Amino acid sequence: MAQMAALIDENEDTRRFSDKAEVIRNAFNDKFYNSEKGIYSTGSNTAMAMPLALYIADEKNRKTIAANLAADIIAKDNSFTSGDVGYRFLLKALAMEGYSDLIYKMNNQTEKPGYGYQLKMGATALTEKWNADPGMFSSQNHFMLGQINEWFFHDLAGIGVAEDGSGAGFRHSIIKPMLAGNLEWVKGSYQSVSGLISTEWKREKDLFKLDISIPVNTEATVYVPSENELNIKESGMEAQKANGIKFVKYENGFAIYNVGSGIYHFDSKIAAKNN
Repeated sequence: MAQMAALIDENEDTRRFSDKAEVIRNAFNDKFYNSEKGIYSTGSNTAMAMPLALYIADEKNRKTIAANLAADIIAKDNSFTSGDVGYRFLLKALAMEGYSDLIYKMNNQTEKPGYGYQLKMGATALTEKWNADPGMFSSQNHFMLGQINEWFFHDLAGIGVAEDGSGAGFRHSIIKPMLAGNLEWVKGSYQSVSGLISTEWKREKDLFKLDISIPVNTEATVYVPSENELNIKESGMEAQKANGIKFVKYENGFAIYNVGSGIYHFDSKIAAKNN
């Protein structure tokens, strides 16, 4: 509500809703966060993920909470405990905190309930239950557990939108593809109200190639995975000297650029994957 009020210049409402949100956030953390253990409530996957995904957790505690969440999943041999309500938040929290590799491991397996297990059990559509059990009146065509689609588009393909006012109508998109597991390529597109946004990336040992298309009359911030800000090319030219591209900074393994509408071809060096 505070963000909505700010966009329409209702300053009094912006302050009022911001203050109320902060009171609620502090009360929630006081009640449910255990600072000694670094967990929320019971420490379940959903209890840990939702405060991260909804920006309730204090910034100073996010790394600890995310690490404990990931450790719990890894300790269970990459098995998760979230269901219909919590799974979307689990995926979002892990991706936000840089654990897309873990998301890949959680889902690219067939021995535990999950998407891979559903395929192993012969499912041709999403089932109502993780274990694809046809008994107990469970549906065999049920989109209830389809939240991984958001991760496919937002994190693997890397198509997102700026959260401030500039992103309305995808006028300012965020392109931030995440490398995960042994995936060698990902291709995706989204038909936004401003036009088609598309991405395609490939990794070949220590080389990363990213092709993107940004609609007319829009702009994008592009995150290119790279070992550093050097040796990054766009259409064969040094990226920082290419037309229509402005280098912003290098941060957390990404060279970040602002670009206008058009088609771009980035090449960079990344750490070679371990097979």
